[in-house]
Amino acid sequence: MLRLIRQFIADNIPRLAAQLAQLEQNVDTETRSIRASFLPGLEPVSANGSNPMRTYSVGQAVECDMTIGSYELVLTKPQTSGQKGLLAVVKLAPANSVTVRPVAPMKINGHPAKVYATPFQVLALIYFDGTNFYG
Repeated sequence: MLRLIRQFIADNIPRLAAQLAQLEQNVDTETRSIRASFLPGLEPVSANGSNPMRTYSVGQAVECDMTIGSYELVLTKPQTSGQKGLLAVVKLAPANSVTVRPVAPMKINGHPAKVYATPFQVLALIYFDGTNFYG
């Protein structure tokens, strides 16, 4: 139930329009906070192969430009010790593949690497539990 809803007065059209606009804003504000409590916002970053030594971690949505060919994403622990959370890998085109490889001794699904292969576009959510990645 919306906490910010009030009565509508329909005899004044401009006032009604303003009330409806306020309701729309209240619904957006309240649902945004609900969505944020389930899935925290991820910082969008681009992986385009120009910096193969770059690493990625929790809190990022990695957009992979697949027009340059296949490449590897190296995952590291978050800078905050013990931090758990999500990382998203977005493979924007079906061509080529993305290999996700955590820095040893960490693993993804019990393996040293996971490949998101052709011919699929992928949105993969990867969870870090403080020790290993799962996705």
